[in-house]
Amino acid sequence: MSERKAVYLLTTMFCMLLSVGSAQTSVADVNRKALDLLSSDPDSAFQLLRENLSLTQRQKNLKEHGVCCNHLGVYYQNLDSFARAQHFFFRALKSYPESCLLERASTLNNIANTYQRSGHGSTAIDFYRRAQKMYVDLQNRRGIVFTANNIGIVYAAAGEPGEALKAYNLALQYAGNQLDSLNIGEVMLNKGAAFLDMERYDSAEVYFRLSDTYFRQENNWLALATLGNNLGYLYYLTDNFEKAFESYYRALSISSRRQLPSARLSAIEGLHDLHNYLGNSDSVSHYFNEWITQKEQLFREKTHSDLLELEARYQNEKNRKNLENERERSVLLNERNARQSWLIWTLSVALILLLVILVFVERLHRQKKHIRELAAEQDRLRMDRLLKERESDELQARMHGEQEERKRIASELHDRVGGLLATIHLQLQVTDEAAGVGEPLRETLAETIREVRNISHNLAGIGSHESFEEVLENWRHSVEQSGKLQVELHIDLPVGIPRNETAEELLKVIRELAANTIKHAEATQITLQLAIVDEELQLIFEDNGKGFDPANVRGGLGMQSMRGRVEKMGGKLWIDSYAGHGTTIILSIPFKK
Repeated sequence: MSERKAVYLLTTMFCMLLSVGSAQTSVADVNRKALDLLSSDPDSAFQLLRENLSLTQRQKNLKEHGVCCNHLGVYYQNLDSFARAQHFFFRALKSYPESCLLERASTLNNIANTYQRSGHGSTAIDFYRRAQKMYVDLQNRRGIVFTANNIGIVYAAAGEPGEALKAYNLALQYAGNQLDSLNIGEVMLNKGAAFLDMERYDSAEVYFRLSDTYFRQENNWLALATLGNNLGYLYYLTDNFEKAFESYYRALSISSRRQLPSARLSAIEGLHDLHNYLGNSDSVSHYFNEWITQKEQLFREKTHSDLLELEARYQNEKNRKNLENERERSVLLNERNARQSWLIWTLSVALILLLVILVFVERLHRQKKHIRELAAEQDRLRMDRLLKERESDELQARMHGEQEERKRIASELHDRVGGLLATIHLQLQVTDEAAGVGEPLRETLAETIREVRNISHNLAGIGSHESFEEVLENWRHSVEQSGKLQVELHIDLPVGIPRNETAEELLKVIRELAANTIKHAEATQITLQLAIVDEELQLIFEDNGKGFDPANVRGGLGMQSMRGRVEKMGGKLWIDSYAGHGTTIILSIPFKK
């Protein structure tokens, strides 16, 4: 585990200790035991917490239920599973009674930690301030100092040393002499770093020196090594190279003796930069090799730590194979990094310049190619748009011509053929009454007259005296009278559809669908549903016929005409059918009241 992760774990554990009170029930004992196990045996702690979660919920023990949720959030936070951690932290806040101010403040602190570690600094500051307000109400100096210090860390990471300095000042104001030296020393160190970022080097040195005193009291070697690196960088910036070497050497000595690899890496890097600045080529080479060695050691230690965690969690063959794959990838990564390092050291300045030129030429070539492709794409889109406009105009003209021709034929059928048939029917009726014969012929002629009228009405469209619903009902009656199909209508329209061009086109689509069903589907029943959904008129047409595969059927003139009408209305058409299971067609067009 890295030093940074260890620091986060320590701060989280510190927050949790603030919320643990005296135990009165067994669930409180389990929560405390799980908290103790979180750092040493997290899997056992997790099992205890999961069992305790159900128990506290059954007992309706709101406080201990919230503490249990809080501990589970810490468990997931240590695994860097921040979304799951926040789920349990917010669940804890919801469970705590209003009187549990200390526990609520601790949980808010933990939520802020998850946002800080996941890169959401502004949100983290909001939750830190909420926790800080509760600590102020409780007059809890330790909590105030802790949250103020964390707020300063977030501001410093965001490049706002001035705001960070305000937070550190607040932390020191409440610290007094009541906190341990480690906490005060950490605030001093952070405040010195803020002055360093603001290029106020004298103030930075003062607070670095003050933090040194506190860290020595606690024998905190990691903090002392970090302080040595910060002082080395400070003296490097102020050209005090003698003190810079002294500070870096001290950090290197502490980190080497106490096995603090990250601090040692920083010290080696600082010494390398110093020697490089002063032109000591032998020392530069030495510390560069040391830096490479330390980097590889860190990588190996981290890889080893990760593998141990995997082995502790998974004990089956599959995970052992995954572990072997991780080792292989690590070896490949080390080999690749070694090759890349060798290439970097062997390349000359001339080769670097050549690469820069090649990159520039390649980028210029790609830009020109991209411009040409954009121009070609624009031309293609313009041609497609013109072709679609032309097709739309042609379709509209054809549909208009068809409509006019339908009206003309309907008028001819109704006025001329219908009139002649009516006259014949009247004359035949007079003749039959006199002679008493010809009843079958008269019925056939009456049926012919009705069929001619139906055809003329279908061709002419919706009449001015009929509503859309009445036309649909008449259409259903005429289809059922033909004896070919049974029609089931379901109309759920809050308002009537006005008699306009859209209604005409929709009626033609319905008739075309019914005609296709009669002609091809061998169906006995169709179902038609009409409804308004989200300002869209939805039509569902279903039959119980033999069905077909839409992918293997080329659209004929009727299907093309139907699709053209739907597109003209600004709608969409979906077909769902396969052999032996009927056909469902869904149509959706815009509709506003």
